[in-house]
Amino acid sequence: MAYSRINLPMTKGIIKEENDTVKSGHKICQQNEQKLWHYTSKYYLGYHTALEFHGCAYSYYNEVYICINKRDRFDPFEYRNLRFTPVFTNDLRTGVFKRKYLEHQIFVSAPERTFVDCIANPTYAGGWEETLKSLESLRGIKAQNIYQVLQKFDTDFLYRKAGFVLELLRVSSIHYENIDAAFLEKIKTKIGKVPAYLERGKPSTLNKKWNLYIPKKFESVLRGV
Repeated sequence: MAYSRINLPMTKGIIKEENDTVKSGHKICQQNEQKLWHYTSKYYLGYHTALEFHGCAYSYYNEVYICINKRDRFDPFEYRNLRFTPVFTNDLRTGVFKRKYLEHQIFVSAPERTFVDCIANPTYAGGWEETLKSLESLRGIKAQNIYQVLQKFDTDFLYRKAGFVLELLRVSSIHYENIDAAFLEKIKTKIGKVPAYLERGKPSTLNKKWNLYIPKKFESVLRGV
């Protein structure tokens, strides 16, 4: 089941109520009378929160992932039954757009940035099973936009994971029908010769095309997607 809403008093709690202060445990999360607005002046909503925004999250979470630069770091805190967790990134612009949510403008990762972020750090998307079940329903994916995001990060391991996951999803989901063999070959030219592990510490089998060791039970999970 895909969740199409974010259960967020988010726009009231983060964006609208600029004078609110928030608590983390017994500590007030502010220094020198800084307000909550300060923490979110440069941010985007990403990972599982973005999946929920795009209406494709397989499960509902009460955790909000706020992607920010390390210099704007804050401690995770709870506010109105939600847990707000920072995720650090150096790129707050690539594949990020502004959208109206209720009566306010928010910044959220576009489908392609959401895809890349989630496969890069599936922990923030609920783990691999939740990630794949959610991404399967993600609409609006454009091959060239995915490639632009991949180029921005330009890491061998990320190209491998993207190629492998896209190859699986284009078979199981109509939303990935525009991902053709030529595009996958384009990604394949970016991968190295030394094998890598999708998940370390698990019995795995080598996928020769992507030179990636895949956990043995991984694809059986995918068949259940």
